[in-house]
Amino acid sequence: MKKIVSAFIMVLLAGYSNAAQAASGLPFRDGFESGNFSAWAPGRTGGFTVSSSDHYAGSYAARGVTIMGQTTDYYMDRPFGDHPQAGGIPLDNGVYFKFAHKYDTGFDLGRTQNYNKIFLMNFEDPNNLRRDQVIFETAVNYNNGARRGEYIFEPTHWNPDGSWLTGSLVFQNVGTPVKYREGQWDLIKIYMRPNTPNVANGIIRLWVNGVLKAEHTNVNMRFTSNNLNLAIIGSYVTVTDVAGVRWWDDIQISETDPDAVPPAIKYPNPPDNILVVP
Repeated sequence: MKKIVSAFIMVLLAGYSNAAQAASGLPFRDGFESGNFSAWAPGRTGGFTVSSSDHYAGSYAARGVTIMGQTTDYYMDRPFGDHPQAGGIPLDNGVYFKFAHKYDTGFDLGRTQNYNKIFLMNFEDPNNLRRDQVIFETAVNYNNGARRGEYIFEPTHWNPDGSWLTGSLVFQNVGTPVKYREGQWDLIKIYMRPNTPNVANGIIRLWVNGVLKAEHTNVNMRFTSNNLNLAIIGSYVTVTDVAGVRWWDDIQISETDPDAVPPAIKYPNPPDNILVVP
């Protein structure tokens, strides 16, 4: 009898978990093992493919190409939460983003752009317009190249008509700032807890290869009341002196730490005096 009741409880818990996932669209994980971008909302694929010639895990990874003398604009979107394309519930307790990224040996960041974008996290409104955005990127020519190669964040804000409003920068503040490693995969984990609109109390944490490198609790990452609801992978380069191949793999988005060890589930013991009537 205990087995019957325990099984029933497990079914209820599984149903609750599935309902929560359906409501938020999370957790999400994609290592491109389908061989394509089928897990992502349609974006712009010129120069962006899924390839088996390199990978962090599994057999495939997303491969992006930038050609010297040309600008670059390729991306893929993953909506979640209350994004219009996801149709779920608002998320306001923080979100984790974890992924692997690599610049191939010989990748040229150029000398004319300030940053090289890697991963973008948007706060979009009901009309599918970005109003606030946090960009995870590599510093290039910022401050005359003083931070070249370092991983940094750039919170930006946009007007209702889509024009750029303002932005700021958030740097690593734990230990010595780390830089990307040419020809090697870096495992990135980001935690973001949105601020009260236009109040500098948002949280950003960054781990690189398992080591905490940034922890900020005073970030004004959103001016509006829109929620964090879109992740973007890809590259946007408006200059023509950048060239090379780069990779993304094993993208994870979740409301809980993907590296946390889940506690053991303890099921209540059913009473021994339950009468089963055939």
